Amino acid sequence: MKKLIYLSIMFFLLAGARPLAAQNWPEEYLGLPGDNLNLYAVMDLFQQSETLEGFERSLNDPETVVNNLDLNGDNLIDYIMVMDYPDGDVHNIVLRVALNKKEYQDIAVFTVQKFSDGSAQIQLVGDEALYGQNYIVEPIYDETPNPGYTGNTIRNSANRQHNVTIVRTTYYEVASWPVIIYIGAPAYRGWHSSWSWGYYPEYWHPWAPHYWHYYYGYHSGWNDHYYAYYRPWRHHRCSNYYSGYYASYRHHSPTVVININNGNYRNTYSRPEKRKEGETYYAHRVSSGTTVPGRGRSTVNQNSAQSAKVNREGLDRASKAKNETSRDDANRVAGNKRTEKVKTESGKSRESKSTRSAVEAKESPSKRKVNASKPESSARQSDKGRVAPAPQKERNAKSAGTSERSGKRNEPIVSRSDDQSKANSRKNTAAAGTIKTKSGTRENAQLAKSDSRKPTEIRSSEKSSPRPKSEAASKKAGSDRQKSGKVEKSAGDRQQKR
Repeated sequence: MKKLIYLSIMFFLLAGARPLAAQNWPEEYLGLPGDNLNLYAVMDLFQQSETLEGFERSLNDPETVVNNLDLNGDNLIDYIMVMDYPDGDVHNIVLRVALNKKEYQDIAVFTVQKFSDGSAQIQLVGDEALYGQNYIVEPIYDETPNPGYTGNTIRNSANRQHNVTIVRTTYYEVASWPVIIYIGAPAYRGWHSSWSWGYYPEYWHPWAPHYWHYYYGYHSGWNDHYYAYYRPWRHHRCSNYYSGYYASYRHHSPTVVININNGNYRNTYSRPEKRKEGETYYAHRVSSGTTVPGRGRSTVNQNSAQSAKVNREGLDRASKAKNETSRDDANRVAGNKRTEKVKTESGKSRESKSTRSAVEAKESPSKRKVNASKPESSARQSDKGRVAPAPQKERNAKSAGTSERSGKRNEPIVSRSDDQSKANSRKNTAAAGTIKTKSGTRENAQLAKSDSRKPTEIRSSEKSSPRPKSEAASKKAGSDRQKSGKVEKSAGDRQQKR
């Protein structure tokens, strides 16, 4: 009887366990914390990004519904930091979370290796603590396919299996991804997130994580896209993965291991009914146009616009860093040209100043003479014969005065012989006659020229010095000259008598 009771109890227990065993867990299910960060979505987001800064922002954007990690158990999403550790031709781009001030846990790492022919290969390796051993996602490369790999067979929302059309990618196409071009710039030296525990960007605010079924229900709508371009792989393509990243840069937290062993992360799998809500949310976004399935993701909202702005800013920084050396050289060349131009201009100005000073030095004596002769030029304005007749009286008077002085000075010579005195008197009379004739001819010439002058010249000469207004004045001047001649003759006769 007791045996029947025990058998009936075992039957009911097995009957109740059948629904649990019959529950259809998707192929993507791991039962580890890595379930809350879909590495296929992360790889697709990385392919769309232009810089590592923009990739970090998009990764932590709630609108993309990619980050759903809560490793420290505070019921808030953890901020994922992005760090790049270049090692020769390999870039180890690490996704890392701070659990507290001292503990950090790596989530996954991109291994990007560039080759001399311009091609590149990439793999996304999940950390073994969160995804298990050798959990690797990579593009479907256009190469000799693995005989054991014929394509991905996935289940849709109706739990029906169907095949996915595979799109292969070449190594050169991978090298043309914007973010890989960004990290391959000559001026690039490795980008590290500037945030840490307790220090986060202003635009980011943590939110409560979704249940895993809701998270998976949303991303199940993307499975056709994910598995068309990316595939799981079990081998590391980068030969120095363990000797490079794993041995030198990997961070792991003992708290995460303890939480996994204690089953602290199992609560996130306790809402299977949420899967339908996630699928409904995906369909709503597609129908409203906020997200479009296909190659890449486009979220038409304010956050995506801000992330695009950050991407552009990061690209501008990279281009500025790339062209910094060339700009410095150009500025140096421009500065040298400017200095040379200034030197040449200063030299020309100095030369022009020196030439001007030399010309002024040459012209200064003549200018001085002209300035000194300006008072006299009122009587004789130019070399063209513009001489006023009025100063002639002064010359005659001066000559008469000089003759009288000469006569007085010659008075002591009376004691000389008569012949000598006669000769002196003859010379004096001859000189006086020549003076009279010259003065007469000069006066005639001046009168003729004064008549031929222009009215303006006549006015200027009249203003500068007085001149005789009629022939009576000229006759009076001639009579004065005759009188002066007679005076000179009388002076000569007196000398002879003495």
